[in-house]
This record gives sequence, C-alpha cells and structure tokens, in this order.
Amino acid sequence: MVAAFLGTFAGLLILGMPIAIVLGGAALAYLLLKGGLSLTLLVQTTYAGMASFPLLAVPLFILGGNLMTESGITRDLVGFARSLLGHISGGLALVAIAACTIFAAISGSAVATAVAIGVMLIPAMREAGYEEDFSGALMATASCIGPIIPPSIPFILYGVITNVSIVGLFMAGVVPGLLLAVALMIYAYAFARRRRYPRDPRPSLRELVVATWRALPALLMPLLVIGGIVGGWFTPTEAAGVSVAYALIVGALAATQSVRQALFAHRLNASTSTLHIPQWPFYLVLAAGYTLFFLAVVALILRLAKGADQ
Repeated sequence: MVAAFLGTFAGLLILGMPIAIVLGGAALAYLLLKGGLSLTLLVQTTYAGMASFPLLAVPLFILGGNLMTESGITRDLVGFARSLLGHISGGLALVAIAACTIFAAISGSAVATAVAIGVMLIPAMREAGYEEDFSGALMATASCIGPIIPPSIPFILYGVITNVSIVGLFMAGVVPGLLLAVALMIYAYAFARRRRYPRDPRPSLRELVVATWRALPALLMPLLVIGGIVGGWFTPTEAAGVSVAYALIVGALAATQSVRQALFAHRLNASTSTLHIPQWPFYLVLAAGYTLFFLAVVALILRLAKGADQ
C-alpha cells in the first residue's frame, strides 16, 4: 500500500499537477485501496484540517489590504514614498520598492501588493521614460517582499500545517524582508544612474509634511498589527480582524462620500476582490491533513527513524 502512495505521488508529480493534488491524491489513493477505513473518518480529517482558527487570518489580512486600496489610502502611500524618494536617481523605482514594502506589511500577499501598487506606478514609470521590462520586473520582484515580512500569508499557512509558532515566523521574516528591500533599492539606484532615468523635483518641507500626514493612516496600520502581535495584545488572527476594522474606519473617514455610502461601497468591492484570492493554499492545507493522516496510519516516519538507527 505504501507503494501505491509513492507511485501515485510520483505519477501526479510527473504529470505536472499542483502540489496540493499530488499530496491529497496520493494519500486518498492509499486510503481507498487499503479499505477498512470509515469514510466518516476521512470527512473528519478533512474538517479538522480546515477548521483552524489561525487559518482565518489569511482572508482577513487580504480583506484589510483590499479595503485600504478601495478607500484610496494606497494612493496616499505612494504619494508619501514619492515625496520622500522621488528626487533621487531612479526615484520612481525606489518609490515602487518602498510602497511594496509598506503595503506588504498590510496585506501579507505578493499578488495583492503587485496589483495595488503596480496599477498606479507602472503607468507612471512608463510615462517617465522607464523601460517596460524593467518596470514589470521590478514590480514583480518587489511584490515578493509580501510573503517574507509580517503578516506573511505563507508563514500563516506554514505555521498551521506544521504547528509552528506563527508569531515566531513573523518575527523571523522582518530582517530578511527589509534586507531584500534595501538590496533592491541599491540595484535600482545603480541601474537608474546607468540608464539616466529621470527624477522628480525635490519637494519642499511643507509638501513632505502634507504627504506624510495623508499617508499616516496607512503607515500606522503595520505598526498596529505587528506591534499588537509582538506585545501580546492579540493573536495573528485577531490582528487580522483588527486590521479589517481599522481599514473600515479609516476608509470611511478618508472617503469623500458619506460614511454610509463609503462603508457599503468599500465592503462590496473589497469583499468581491477577496473572494477572488487563489484557493490553492487552502487546498494545500487540506492535502497536508490527508498526508499527515496517511503517515500516522502507516507509521512511515517511525519506520524511517528505525531504519536510520540501524
């Protein structure tokens, strides 16, 4: 029966199937061929794999980022980064990296970061004379900071599957994420100087203060989420709920519509966008539950450990 699991695993992997289907299909093939196992037990294993309180943080963090985007706060965030870095050589490239880093600390998703920041900055970079291949590659690379710095969605999934502290994973990603942002800025600056890309005029002190004031709600959100987790005020899932509530309140106050209309519009658009998030991470958690159940049934880890001792 173990051969059936390994054969199905290898076959699906060779066919190029997603890893969630590879894991789940191999474990399911073993359970069906073995027989004698109740389907009720299979349903219970499926439910136990998905009924995870920390897993609820994934859609909530994405919803919080979507609410910030729908309320126009992301635009203020880009304006702040541009007023701070736009006058340097390759200023728009540096702005893209800085904006992606800050927004990644809000949504925790590379896709959400690329969409929210790329929609605004890629056209601006094109108009300023930046090459399209450089703009696209820079945005794709900078958005990958999202899965590294907290609240990283892959870290949440990893912590749920492996039963590792999500708070510890978050803290472990802070320094690497910031180092990646700095490294990208150094490369973008050197590349822009060599290509002689344009820069923005140096802003006045008043313009910098105004841009900072407008972006202050977006800048406070990562501090609220990460500070609350580190300070022990709430868990990562509770922090995700706090980020949604914060985004709703700030979005309603920052909107030009009435509060009621703003809340309804933001909830509708952001909720619709959140429903479009890829479902494969959740399937991966489900497949991991199947695989762990299979490993427990056949005691494969114990067998390998005994073989290693011998």
